[in-house]
Amino acid sequence: MKKRGFFAVLIGLHVLACSTNKNPEEQHSNPSDSSIVEADSSALDSIDELPEGDTISYPIIVVPNTDYHGDEIPERCEHSPFLGLVFDGENHFRFVPVEVKIETVPDPIVDMEGAPATGKKLMVNSKDSLIFILENSSINSFVSSGSGQPLTGEQSNFTNHRKIRVNDQIQGEIITTVKESHDANIGFTLWKVEYKYDEGSIVLFNEKNNPELSARLFYIGDLNGDGWMDFVYDSHLHYNIITYTLMVSEKTEAGFRLRKAAELMTSGC
Repeated sequence: MKKRGFFAVLIGLHVLACSTNKNPEEQHSNPSDSSIVEADSSALDSIDELPEGDTISYPIIVVPNTDYHGDEIPERCEHSPFLGLVFDGENHFRFVPVEVKIETVPDPIVDMEGAPATGKKLMVNSKDSLIFILENSSINSFVSSGSGQPLTGEQSNFTNHRKIRVNDQIQGEIITTVKESHDANIGFTLWKVEYKYDEGSIVLFNEKNNPELSARLFYIGDLNGDGWMDFVYDSHLHYNIITYTLMVSEKTEAGFRLRKAAELMTSGC
């Protein structure tokens, strides 16, 4: 399998059951500061909201944007309505509508010379580099390898300790602390996620979360090509409210800092 162009993460989501008795509250805390990381929550670049009435929900499926063997991409993905998080080449991220096209191409690994082509190429109608796309119906679960560490299903639930290695610079351990708490008699779980490596440690984020639902880390890698860690995670304050957050890194004299580059809040019925 060959990697082509910018690595993309495909997120397939199926509709959650309605939680009609839950009242949404938007309470999100920013990632904690440390001596190495600065969390700049004001640096949201050109975020387009979903049209009223449209919903996207959970869970997530992760796939790199590359060529595949014949049976690795469900044909029904083609022409489905997608919302894409794209990168315009100037460190700006935005959500735009995209249409997926799957083209049949020769598979250099399994196709014999002269035999019918069985490979698949995933394309979208966006002039900017696609990072991941969100689709509003269920897709078969599968994961393919690519740059970074895509995570899906039970693997993406935070555990107390998780070793990661993306490249020579991004390798270490993810440490998660979960604390039950209350705010105005409303119970929540505080998720603290820390990245520990040879030179020190960084608090990636502190998030309030529904106590009955897990925060999830979907991708750890280098999305903007600067050699430092970027990641995508979600959090739930309620069953039918999910916030997807993209954190990207920027190198500084002290090491690097993280900034919130894009965020998408979705709500169910």
